[in-house]
Amino acid sequence: MVPVRIWADGRLPTEYLSRRGGRTDGAADRVPVQRVVPGPRLITLSDGGVTLEVACAENDLSWTLINRGEEPVDLHITLAAAVTARAEGSVAHLSREGVSMAIHGITRLEGQRIIATAPARGAAPLRRVLEVVLEAH
Repeated sequence: MVPVRIWADGRLPTEYLSRRGGRTDGAADRVPVQRVVPGPRLITLSDGGVTLEVACAENDLSWTLINRGEEPVDLHITLAAAVTARAEGSVAHLSREGVSMAIHGITRLEGQRIIATAPARGAAPLRRVLEVVLEAH
């Protein structure tokens, strides 16, 4: 598994997106991930039978992991060490420096990794929701 970083606002970093391909001589070549921008504020990344759709709106961000294969597939989102994370069922609550958000649709939280599992021939939708915390003064 090669991690794909996506900034919080849905932008992709400028580095080359790719996965490791297998070679018979033991070396690893680089195989590009298919990257498509099907519309405004929507990008898809595909690798074999798996597609990650990232949709960005003014105040919304969602990911959908689509699995066309016969085995379940996991999406791992690694959080920065400064992020505090806790899970409540299928919701991960994240906070850092006074900003809080929730990611709905997770399968589980393992340390600093959010994991969503798309079942065989299924999908795993995730949606970011900003949380407003009002402090009394």
